Parts: sequence; C-alpha cells; structure tokens
Amino acid sequence: MKKINFRSRTTVITLVTLGVLLIGGGLVWAQPWNNDDTKKPVVNGPDRPQPISGEANLDPPTEQEKQEAEAHKDELVQQQNEANQTPSNQKKQVTVTITNATKSMTNVYVSGVVEDGGECSAVYKKGFTTVTATSAGFSNATTTNCEPLTPNLPSDGDWSVTVSYNSARASGSSAAVTFKTP
Repeated sequence: MKKINFRSRTTVITLVTLGVLLIGGGLVWAQPWNNDDTKKPVVNGPDRPQPISGEANLDPPTEQEKQEAEAHKDELVQQQNEANQTPSNQKKQVTVTITNATKSMTNVYVSGVVEDGGECSAVYKKGFTTVTATSAGFSNATTTNCEPLTPNLPSDGDWSVTVSYNSARASGSSAAVTFKTP
C-alpha cells in the first residue's frame, strides 16, 4: 500500500469537503419549499389572498371593503346626530355650575352644550333685596363659559346667587350658592 503524505491528505480532505458543501448547497437551493403550493394563501374572492394565521393583511382594501367602511361611517354620523337632536319645541337641559361667587364677580360654566351667544343671568338675594346681572355665553373646548357676572351689591352680608343659562338650543339653572361679603 502506498503511503499518502500529509500534504496530499490535506488536499484530498479539502476537496472532499468542498464537494460535499457544493452538492449540499445545490440541494438546499433546489428544495421544493420554494415552490410549495401548500404554503400559499388561500384565495378568497377575486384573486384576494387570505392572510396566513397570525399575519396581517396589508393589501389595499377591496371595493366591497371600501363600501362597507363608508356605510359604517354614515351610520356613526347618523347615530351621533340622533343623540344630539332634541325636538324642535324643546330645549336641551344643561347643567349650570357656579365656580366662584364674591361681592364683585361670579364665575360660571355650562356643561352639556358648547356654543356662543347664550345668555347667563344671575339673581342675587339677601332678605328682601334682589340684584340681577347678565353676561354673554361663549364656547370653550368642552363647555360654554359665561363672561364674569359683575353685580353691584348694595350692602355686605350673606348673599345667595342662582345663575340660569338660556339660548336658542339649551337652558338650565344652577343650585343656589351662598357667600359672605365683608
């Protein structure tokens, strides 16, 4: 038997390894999963693939999906309009809240309506004395605010104030708030 020297043994091993890698790489590249029809999405409708489980469908919407979305939007708008409508002969009842009452100024906001142009009317009472003050309502982000009401109270003591709000669409009154002037 002929002896193979170390250098030729290394060359043979390198060539055999290289051959195995080339053959293995060719087999991997030619594997059938690249052309496997079992992993393709199921067609649903006119050439519309259905997402594989766990994947999001990022395809543009179909005409049917667009129509359904528009119909849903219209339905939401109609529901919102119905919720906001009150009968033409009835005003929406709102909540009037007094946040501060002093001898010189009363601050008020109205929840349940956001509009400009309503009127805020305050009635101040002490015994048999009654003083009134009015101001305009103006819209804020989520409420209607009243310009500060500035009464001209004739005397010091314990006063109570009640504020009402009235507009073409809404009306309401606050609870009475009592305050003391020096």
